[in-house]
Amino acid sequence: MKVKMATVSLLGSAVLATTGVGIAAAQPGGGQLSQQDQTFITQNAQTDLAEITVGQLAEQRATTAPIRQAAQTIASDHQQVLSKLQDLARNLHVTLPNSPDATQQQLAQQLNATSGTDFDQAYLQAMIQGHQTSINQTQQEIQSGSNPQVIDFAKSYLPGAQKHLQIVQQLSANPSASTSPSPSANPPSNAGTPGGANPPSGVNAGSGGQAANSDMPPELIAALAGGGALLVSISGAALIARRRPE
Repeated sequence: MKVKMATVSLLGSAVLATTGVGIAAAQPGGGQLSQQDQTFITQNAQTDLAEITVGQLAEQRATTAPIRQAAQTIASDHQQVLSKLQDLARNLHVTLPNSPDATQQQLAQQLNATSGTDFDQAYLQAMIQGHQTSINQTQQEIQSGSNPQVIDFAKSYLPGAQKHLQIVQQLSANPSASTSPSPSANPPSNAGTPGGANPPSGVNAGSGGQAANSDMPPELIAALAGGGALLVSISGAALIARRRPE
């Protein structure tokens, strides 16, 4: 694989925590928020921006339709999350970053230089590692945050992040597999067979085919399966039985 993903996380960059980059210095109302709240808001905004950018790239570069569809869904979801976060930031007088952090930008450049199945694997690995980090950050905010509005935002964000993680994990195991039930799934063996119509020849009786749709008694069905001689005998008996009422 051309891109090493082991130490690179697309979502929730660790650089943010270690360098102390935040929003307190950029917004006059910073005193309202704890450092935990400030860090989470900044991380989430950069996560959204990174996901939108890389998701659009994956829509063009991924080699399978399921990965392209997943990338489109993830990017669209993060666009909606970013819009909600921007509303929250205005209410809290917070200035959001307008670009992903340096690590996320570097990852996007690495992905842009990759193609084919190498891109698929690199993108999915980034999504798995990144969403795991983002989920951990969100849970930390829910547990340790101070501002009720930020905590509520984190609670609303968490299910979507968990859903995204599940999708990319499934695709990582099978990049060509659909992440949603297919409408063309195999129907039951007797689906679409109208009542009274003759079932297709060769249908196993045990699968709900010929025997299941027959009005004949079980003894006669067993006889039919037994061989030509027994069939002749039963047919003769049936003719006699029909003539008796006369």
